[in-house]
Amino acid sequence: MLIQACPNGSRAPGEHPALPCAPEELASAARGAVAAGARSLHVHPRGPDGVQSLAPEHIAAALAAVRSACPGIPVGVSTLFAILPDPERRIEAVRRWDARPDFASVNFSEPGAAELCVALREAGVGIEAGLSSPADAEHYLALQLGASCVRVLLEPEEPEVAAALATVAAIERVLDGAGDRAPRLLHGEGATAWPLIDVALARGYDTRIGLEDALTLPDGAPAPDNAALVRAAFDRLSTPAVSLRDVASADLPIFYAHQQDPEATQRAGFPARDWEAFSAHWARILADGSLIKRTVLASGQVAGNMVCYPEEGEYLVGYWLGREFWGRGVATAALRAFLDSLPLRPLTAYVARHNGASRRVLEKCGFVLEREDEEECKLRFGEA
Repeated sequence: MLIQACPNGSRAPGEHPALPCAPEELASAARGAVAAGARSLHVHPRGPDGVQSLAPEHIAAALAAVRSACPGIPVGVSTLFAILPDPERRIEAVRRWDARPDFASVNFSEPGAAELCVALREAGVGIEAGLSSPADAEHYLALQLGASCVRVLLEPEEPEVAAALATVAAIERVLDGAGDRAPRLLHGEGATAWPLIDVALARGYDTRIGLEDALTLPDGAPAPDNAALVRAAFDRLSTPAVSLRDVASADLPIFYAHQQDPEATQRAGFPARDWEAFSAHWARILADGSLIKRTVLASGQVAGNMVCYPEEGEYLVGYWLGREFWGRGVATAALRAFLDSLPLRPLTAYVARHNGASRRVLEKCGFVLEREDEEECKLRFGEA
């Protein structure tokens, strides 16, 4: 999971004591953020007067300073319409860039977004597609950016967490319905910044933090600088120690609670069982010696289960984790350990087409897509 640092944004000079504006200030802030765990940088270059700029000389100065301070770290810039509120002049500014960022963010709700994407592609600059509504998502899909899109930014503008999450869900429905596979970065701003980082963690998305998005730490205390914000985010994303053991009867109530989670059942495309049906189902699993079943532990806590079983000439692999363990690397670590323990090959996994998070876990572990239809994807691991 990637953490992107956004050290300044559109904030006015002096809005925070550590807000970087000049190139050397951006370089120092970027160095601190990378040391704290950031692996991507999104900056708003400024002119000598501290005003945001797309001018070639200001872009070049910021990029040179940041790249010198953080070699090898991808650096992107903003193309916010407010910086240069004229679609044609904005495109002309991009075409005049001699020093080019690794990527540039484009807000799809702004005028001239499609034309700007064309100019960025022609310049060899990657695109971060900023989506703040389902309409933005439809616009993005229509452009078919392909490999030019570095990632999709899910950036709801609502100031309340519940409303922001509703917008995110609506955008996800559009993207998932189209089978979009671009990496996703979810972030909020102000009151939604830290709650949406936690949601990104649960969903396995990338995220971002910095003085552009938040001035306070998770506990509400003022953030001293960008590095402190990134460090706090990184601490929330740390992966617990993962191990597997035999399933015990005491694990079953926990497994039952996991499959009662409405979001989990929606993602899995499988309805929850009541306790009687669930108990009977697991009684059959535990009694069947042809099934391989393991409990997943995360730092000693029961996090879920993994199973492998024969069906119609194939060996199928399945898993289920509690939501509190999503997006923390638990599923990937557990599945790798489970695969290493299995003597059977090839292995098959089926995943609901809309469940991009589970598909990403499978692909990280070496599963390869074999078939995809409107309902599900079939993935295969290993050879016979």
